Amino acid sequence: MNRSESFTAFVDRAGGMGLVAHSTVHLTTPLSLLARFEGAAQWRRMHSEHRPALCVTGAVHLPWLQAEVTFRRHAGAGEPRPGERRSSTVVVPGDLPLPIPPQSLDVEPVTGQAPVLRAAPHVPWVDRRGVDAESDSIPLRAQVVLDATLDARFTPKQRTWSREVVVGFTGEIRFDQSVRASLMFATPGSSQALACEPDAKIIMVAAGTHVPIPYRGVSGLFVPNPWISVRFLDAKGRLAGREHDLGRSVRVT
Repeated sequence: MNRSESFTAFVDRAGGMGLVAHSTVHLTTPLSLLARFEGAAQWRRMHSEHRPALCVTGAVHLPWLQAEVTFRRHAGAGEPRPGERRSSTVVVPGDLPLPIPPQSLDVEPVTGQAPVLRAAPHVPWVDRRGVDAESDSIPLRAQVVLDATLDARFTPKQRTWSREVVVGFTGEIRFDQSVRASLMFATPGSSQALACEPDAKIIMVAAGTHVPIPYRGVSGLFVPNPWISVRFLDAKGRLAGREHDLGRSVRVT
């Protein structure tokens, strides 16, 4: 007698009429990431231009990001109950650099002042204390708020010889829009920055940039046919995106 084939799938109900099984769940969700920019600015004369341009180079360092998968006995949210569990895996290792596109800004040098970056209204610029605006290379540092999209496909696999369920996923983090920072000038040691021209923007991350996520696997034990959800956290345990229900993992024959 031939053994009937079976596979593990996510379902949105325990069974009965209208049961829909999905061997793969495609998830797209927005993420908000607080990254770090480190680079340098330098005044250079471009071709036959009379005044120098400010050339900026550097990289945006993505923060550490993890996926936390919850295996529950019943559908719902909140902290796991006794017998339920959470397991996690790293999505982005900490300090992953994304080099910025080389850029030259047509801005007027300000005597006695140095350029600083303001990457977001609620993120303070970094004081360039003691930096000379006419130095050969001017270090730039700032925190950058990145709005991105996580695009991933999740697949469950329930082992026949145990109650272990493995949730595997792969995908990418995608930037659909460019992320920019404002260039400003400040007197070294001062707590005030002067606004520069409206078009003095530096592209931190170009639209269309994507960071691949290699295959990751997360396992859960002791919960038969669990309801599974996933959420994404930063290094300090803060939510980078809301929790999403993937469905209940069952074997379908």
